[in-house]
Amino acid sequence: MNKKEVIMVSAISLFSITPIVYAGFLDTIFNEGIELITGKAAISASITVGSNPPNISFVSLDGLSFIPLDGNIREIEISFLANDVEGAGNLNNSTAKVNVSYQSLTGLLSDSNDSCSSETIDPNTINYSCFIQLEYFWDHSSEWTVDAEITDNNVNYGLNSSNQDSSGNNWTYAAFTGFNLSSATLDWITLIPSKTNQTS
Repeated sequence: MNKKEVIMVSAISLFSITPIVYAGFLDTIFNEGIELITGKAAISASITVGSNPPNISFVSLDGLSFIPLDGNIREIEISFLANDVEGAGNLNNSTAKVNVSYQSLTGLLSDSNDSCSSETIDPNTINYSCFIQLEYFWDHSSEWTVDAEITDNNVNYGLNSSNQDSSGNNWTYAAFTGFNLSSATLDWITLIPSKTNQTS
């Protein structure tokens, strides 16, 4: 090995060893500095953030068939149980939400509520109760759906939906039958037999 090769190998070895020695030196200085300042030995700790999403195991309506209120709003209660293996305290109550919906001929009908009350059932489970409102003139259908959702403090998302095959409830909203007059009488100037849609 000639002189140039020896110098090259020495330089490479020096550059390889220096960061390791330097890092170890800084660790020693830091740890000893902590001990000198606090009088206690430095320790290291690791934090594990949970990645398990909440499980919504049960969604319940206060009925599975509802009748519209003439000229008014029908309010129904929906409850659901949310479970988190990291504890009930890991559930973010402010994200609890229910949504009901139906795709009608005129568009999507829906209502939701994210102001749900909560009650702890056990160390891992909270019961949420939410109220939603249905207009009396909304279409009836056998395919109204209900979704319940919540996020935990680690931003893991849980959903129970009747749009899914394996979970959730479908429910019905009966057809509204009614007649509403804005005045006490109906008057026509003339009425012609067999004519339709003659405005009074």
